Amino acid sequence: MDRPQQAQPKKFNWTILVVTLIVIAVIGSIGWHAHDKNHTNTSTKAALNVPTGWSLFKSAAYGFQLTYPSDWGQASATKTALQKGNSYVVSFSQNQMDNAPPKHTITIYMESEDAQTKACNSDKTQCSTSSAETKNSIDEFMKGNNHKNTIEMDDNSYAILIPAESQISSGVSIHRIVSLPSINSSAAIANYYIINSPPCTDSMVISDGPGCVPQADLGKVSQTLKSLQSI
Repeated sequence: MDRPQQAQPKKFNWTILVVTLIVIAVIGSIGWHAHDKNHTNTSTKAALNVPTGWSLFKSAAYGFQLTYPSDWGQASATKTALQKGNSYVVSFSQNQMDNAPPKHTITIYMESEDAQTKACNSDKTQCSTSSAETKNSIDEFMKGNNHKNTIEMDDNSYAILIPAESQISSGVSIHRIVSLPSINSSAAIANYYIINSPPCTDSMVISDGPGCVPQADLGKVSQTLKSLQSI
């Protein structure tokens, strides 16, 4: 009688194992990169905190955002081409009741790093070119400044009292280092004028004008500039 044949053990398919491991590795790598990317976006672009009584302004066209006191009115941003580079301005139109005159004016300026502006006298016989305000120029000013009207805010900004536009206004200009890659800018300037400014008291900032700028107003302008960031 013939003996029954023993079943031969199946050979292990190394090809299937290798392909399976490659697929698992690829899927794992894709998942890790997606998680890492999401984590990075969350950490670098945290949502702006909007305090009570403040509003959020976003400029999708220019890629930046900020918060500001709601009683400043409606914010808008414009771009102007200079002799070289560009200038960006955020302005505020106050909501006026009964055609009352504005209580203050505020304008925020930013320029691209390569910006240059040429100014000439009326007959264009004398012209001068000025460069953009940048992180470097702010750093240099703060290191060597001895201007009597300068108020140092912090390591990234300073405020300087500016001449009044008229006999009834007082003003202050805050210069701050920012980071706005979308418009190639590293600095912002906020000019704030009070119309019919009140007499000076201990809680106010002395101005070059006939009156004073309240510390509370200076704080609001400074906080607005601090909130300025990329979208």
